[in-house]
Amino acid sequence: MAISRGLWCCQRVLAWIPVLIITLVVLWSYYAYVFELCVFTVQNGFEKAAYLVVFHLFFVMFVWTYCKAIFTEPSQPSRKPSDTVTDVKLLSLTAAITVPSVIHVY
Repeated sequence: MAISRGLWCCQRVLAWIPVLIITLVVLWSYYAYVFELCVFTVQNGFEKAAYLVVFHLFFVMFVWTYCKAIFTEPSQPSRKPSDTVTDVKLLSLTAAITVPSVIHVY
């Protein structure tokens, strides 16, 4: 019992290592782009503001989706078949139409 609990704890800790690495890379890239490029390198105020606004829009979207991916529990696919009778009929009809027959019509 203790060994399996210990392995479970190790697995939980080790599973966060890729998340930590990606977070560190994202924070480093944020520093490099915002401070080193935009603040210290770009001299034009309008250009600097445009770079920062566009970057922060994409950065917020990335952080939002990354957090959603990290903190959402994995789920199992449903056991119920998703193909209905109309889906099967539609697939059989579209499978009958081949590319050479479509090209021949034109």
